[in-house]
Amino acid sequence: MNFFGKNSYRHRPLRAARVAVFILTGVLLIGFRHVFYVSICSVEENTKTELLEITFRIFTDDLEKALLDEYHLNLRLGTEKEHIKTDSLLFEYIRRNFRLQLEKQPAHMRFIGKEVEIDLTWIYLEIPKKEKVKKITVLNRLLIDSFETQKNIVHLNIQGQKKSLLFRKGHSEDSIGFPAQE
Repeated sequence: MNFFGKNSYRHRPLRAARVAVFILTGVLLIGFRHVFYVSICSVEENTKTELLEITFRIFTDDLEKALLDEYHLNLRLGTEKEHIKTDSLLFEYIRRNFRLQLEKQPAHMRFIGKEVEIDLTWIYLEIPKKEKVKKITVLNRLLIDSFETQKNIVHLNIQGQKKSLLFRKGHSEDSIGFPAQE
C-alpha cells in the first residue's frame, strides 16, 4: 500500500488536471498582469473656497511609463531616488494633456501636490473660479499616447450635479452643461 491509499491510480488524472490548471492560471496572471488602462479624475466644486478641486488617480507604473515616453527620464515616483524635477515635469505633462475651459475661457490650474502609493498615484490641482459654472469643456489625453486602450474617466460634481465623461483615443475632448438649479 502506498501513501495515497489502495486505489491511488484512479486519482492521477485528476491531480494532473489540477496541476495543469494551476500552472495555466499562473502563466495567464503573469502574462496579463495589467490588462486595462484607466485613470480617474474627480472635479469637485468647493463653494466655500470658490475653487474647483481636481484629484487624479492614476496607476503609478502607467504614469511612470508615460512620463518616461515624454521626457526620457525615469522619475522613480515615490521612492527615495525620485528625480528632483518630478513635480514640475508631472505638472507640465498634466497641463499639456489635461485642460478645462469654464464658459469657453481656459482655466488656470495650480499644482497642489501628489501622493504615491505602491500601485496608485494621487495628484491634486485646483482652479479658482470667479462665477457660477454653467459649462465645462474637458480635454483629457493623459496616457493615451503610451497606451492604445487607455480610458480616462472624469467625474464632475458642480452645483450639486454629478456627471461623468469618458475619454479614449480618438475622443479626447467633450463639453458638459450644468443648468442652474432652483
